[in-house]
Amino acid sequence: MEANFTLDAALPIPATPVVTQVTAAGCGVISTVKVSNYTSYAAGTTFAITDVAGTPVSGASVSSDGTITGITTAGGYKIKATNTQGCASVEANVTLDAALPIPATPVVTQVTAAGCGVISTVKVSNYTSYAAGTTFVITDVAGTPVSGASVSSDGTITGITTAGGYKIKATNTQGCASVEANFTLDAAFANTSNSSSNTSNSCWLWCHQYSKK
Repeated sequence: MEANFTLDAALPIPATPVVTQVTAAGCGVISTVKVSNYTSYAAGTTFAITDVAGTPVSGASVSSDGTITGITTAGGYKIKATNTQGCASVEANVTLDAALPIPATPVVTQVTAAGCGVISTVKVSNYTSYAAGTTFVITDVAGTPVSGASVSSDGTITGITTAGGYKIKATNTQGCASVEANFTLDAAFANTSNSSSNTSNSCWLWCHQYSKK
């Protein structure tokens, strides 16, 4: 006598996540990626994100538009989807590109104090720490570039003839700029003529006595 039997359908296995780049790495910011086939997953599907060794990444998740969030360190990762039946997809590899470097803020220090008819001079004391090709932009406090101002090979800021406040920032070859640094060039001492009224004048004394030592 024949007996009937039934083979139950296999539980579905989720599709392998397809990971694509959303934004490239930028200045101080790693790249971002998303699960581009996110909308194909059934309701209740969860995602597990690990490093290449299989250790879960704390805080990492997939947002409602498929973007992978919560990862702050560039490198290689893996992601898999698990449905409500407990079936997991094949793992997909994820790579987050390293952020482009941001140059250090220029450290501006005084080289020489203001003197007779001469404003003070300053230099970028951390000049040697910058990578080859780094450029410097020098502006007044309003942000207007100072014509002729530059940084020499020893870090000295040259080409400024007027005392006052200025700003400087460094930009590397990747186009990333540092935080601006403020600096001040002190006004020159007035080189006044010798007269009885000048004998107690500190500027006159500096210019006509101490500067001759």
